[in-house]
Amino acid sequence: MSYSLKPGVKLNSNLRGAAQKIADLLPFDIVVTSGIRTAREQAEAMFDKIRAAGDTYILIADYADDSFAQGVIDAFENGENLNQATEFVQGYFDVGKGSKHGRGDAIDIRTTGGDSGQLNESQIAQLISVVSELGYWPFREYSPPHLHIRVPPGEESEKKILPFLAMVLGGLWILQR
Repeated sequence: MSYSLKPGVKLNSNLRGAAQKIADLLPFDIVVTSGIRTAREQAEAMFDKIRAAGDTYILIADYADDSFAQGVIDAFENGENLNQATEFVQGYFDVGKGSKHGRGDAIDIRTTGGDSGQLNESQIAQLISVVSELGYWPFREYSPPHLHIRVPPGEESEKKILPFLAMVLGGLWILQR
């Protein structure tokens, strides 16, 4: 079938390819609700998650890195200080940590809620199965409801790492002299 994008969603070619591969294997349409995020967009999404759940613990439950989650919780509890949260998230993004959305290695697909793309439990199970078969990593989230999908880095990530590797190897060569 096909996929559509929620307004404002940004995808790189790797994420567009992943969304298309997923859609091609499903007998129903899907809605991509998130792709690449800036640090501010990530902080806003995490604040929205807290508001939707009505509890800050949702970040600890959904994020593998408790310190990352706690930094945003601290900003939320500090008067919903978006600037503090953005700066904190940017620090994680700068060292290649935090959400995969910041690196362009994740998409979210609507499961329930929203205006379109409502999936029943059978469709959600089928979506998870297809995502897994493609070698991607699905994680079902409930607040707000969606399937977070981590995809392997594509050409964009490889192009970023090559100059870094050249610099490291050049530095090692200099140190060996």
